Amino acid sequence: MHLAYCVLRIAYCVLRIAYCVNDMKSHIIWFILTYLRFWARMTLQVHKPIIIGVAGSIGKSSTRNAITAMLRHHGVTKVVETNSESGIPLGILGITPTSYSAFDWLRMMIIAPFKTMTLKKTKYAVIEMGIDDPYPPKNMEYLLSIVKPDIGVITQESAVHTEQFEKILPNKIWENDSEKETALIEAITKEDLKMITQSNCSLGIVEGDNPYIRTMMKKIKNLPKIETFGWDKKNTIICTNHSSTPEKTAYEFRLGRQKIASEIHGYILPKEYHGSIAVAVLIARHLQIPINDALENIKKVFILPKGRATTLKGIKGSTIIDSSYNASKQASIVLLDMVKSMKAKEKRPVTIIFGDMLELGPMERHEHEEVAKKINEVADQVLLVGPKTKQYMLPMLLKATWYSSYEDLNTKGIKHIKDHSIILVKGSQGTIWLEETVKILLKNKKDISRLCRQNTFWKNKKKKAHRWIEL
Repeated sequence: MHLAYCVLRIAYCVLRIAYCVNDMKSHIIWFILTYLRFWARMTLQVHKPIIIGVAGSIGKSSTRNAITAMLRHHGVTKVVETNSESGIPLGILGITPTSYSAFDWLRMMIIAPFKTMTLKKTKYAVIEMGIDDPYPPKNMEYLLSIVKPDIGVITQESAVHTEQFEKILPNKIWENDSEKETALIEAITKEDLKMITQSNCSLGIVEGDNPYIRTMMKKIKNLPKIETFGWDKKNTIICTNHSSTPEKTAYEFRLGRQKIASEIHGYILPKEYHGSIAVAVLIARHLQIPINDALENIKKVFILPKGRATTLKGIKGSTIIDSSYNASKQASIVLLDMVKSMKAKEKRPVTIIFGDMLELGPMERHEHEEVAKKINEVADQVLLVGPKTKQYMLPMLLKATWYSSYEDLNTKGIKHIKDHSIILVKGSQGTIWLEETVKILLKNKKDISRLCRQNTFWKNKKKKAHRWIEL
């Protein structure tokens, strides 16, 4: 009995130490976030740039980049690409993490007070604002405690990060997955909209085709000026046409009585990307920048972040559409629809390389199955990676082979890809890393520089996981 009592006491002490350490870690994180937020806010208050915030589930980065390209030649522009609770203040201060170790955080905290002049002479600050959770510090209310935009943009919404938003849904039995997905999208949209409704911005720009946004806007009082984009004729700016080839993508719009045409070279983009251009045009008009000048700047310097529908030349005469940066159901279906149209026009076989979609919680079966249905309409060959694709997609797909990892795929599957294929590559972050498969598929190895997650931080992370390929 005495021995049992001693064992229980030791176990209790270990649990108490673990609890205290974990509690201490939580306090340290909050201290770091508060500290960085203080210096970021001071920097913004000192230099007072016009702040353009971009939120939404799909198209944040492309919209941010279109706005930045549009502002070229019209004032010094600061772009904050990292959209998290720590990334935004670090981006405002112009501080780049190297390893995210304890020593790296200490280094960043030491230099933060000396970076308050980083926005000197900056006229515009374009800041991506991404929410991962309905609660702080990963929600919109916390991000607004760092920065309040003068112009707020909400791009398309979809069911991403649903695992975190599950916790605020009513505790009920849903009739089906679609009903639950609708509730999740509404919850995510409501959180994103706070960027417009709680920031005192002078202009809000939203996707007018989104029924959730239209419904919510009717319920909100004291809204700022709101302008909309989309295909519906009721929108402020209306997309009227879209065409794409491996060389370029073209969009046509109508803004009042004015007809607008825009081209983006080097990318084959689906019609849904029209919002990026439309938003840039509306902001140009608001800032009294000539629209033709704005469109010319977009044509010349617009780029997408790496791994977001980049068109690359591949082996065996293939065309690679590299969207390996991340994956969600809606973004995947959008690209699959585009590839389906390409297949009909070009009469070429289609290979889909698809990895797990993560952070979906109980919705992961539904989301993977919905994508699988669309893949069946498009693909001549399907190569799957990850345990979730094996569990949910493989049983549904007609022409699929499953691989446990990208190394397994690179070793066994690549040699079976058909000549002259259109190859779409898409998968979530984490341990999927399908950019390493794109690396093997490239015709020109110099294009490795165009792939995502190739910097020192990611190389080290992949080496630790024994999944790094040096070429």
